[in-house]
Amino acid sequence: MRWWAGQKVVEPSLGIKTLNHPIASRLTLRTEALTFPGDPDQTLFTFLADPGSPSDEALTVLSAWAADHALPVTPAAATKEVQVLRVC
Repeated sequence: MRWWAGQKVVEPSLGIKTLNHPIASRLTLRTEALTFPGDPDQTLFTFLADPGSPSDEALTVLSAWAADHALPVTPAAATKEVQVLRVC
């Protein structure tokens, strides 16, 4: 067993991330990492914009843009995609 593998690394579960998106520009999002007791090796990350913020408005514009530029999804590609849900 390697030394590093034996160490428990704890990361913060709440935070703020700033992303530079090629279409939506700069996004500031609140993040939360949720780990499940039954499967601690899996983590669900959420990214949320504050309601009414410039990032929230940019995500609304991005959502409309994505709907207009959606590519057809084949069954093979659907298994490889990661879906991002925007919670209102």
